[in-house]
Order: sequence, then structure tokens, then C-alpha cells
Amino acid sequence: MGNWGYKLTQGDTYLDVIDSFKTYYNLGDSTDEIVKQINKEYASIDKEDSDQQDVIFGITYGLW
Repeated sequence: MGNWGYKLTQGDTYLDVIDSFKTYYNLGDSTDEIVKQINKEYASIDKEDSDQQDVIFGITYGLW
């Protein structure tokens, strides 16, 4: 995807993950279900890609 700033919280992937997390949470899904669903959505991202880190940080922020 991309970034519109240099900070961690300004990456498109990070923001998409946070948005998805909030949506699933507001629908009443458990945190375990949310993490599984988000990981499934972003499974196509290469583990070496920096977007994968955005996914991990986004999930971590949502759990925090």
C-alpha cells in the first residue's frame, strides 16, 4: 500500500488494520476471532514486506 507520513501510525496498512479491528470489535467479535480474521485478510503479504510489520503493529494496538 503506502504511507502518507513517516510515523508508524501514518501507514495505510496500519490504519486499515486498526479500522478492521474496531469494526470487528464493535460487531461483538472476541479478540481471538479478530486476530484470526485480520491475519487471514493479510495472509498474502510477504513476511519480509514492511506492510507485514504494519499488520502486526495494528493488531497490537487494537489489543492494547
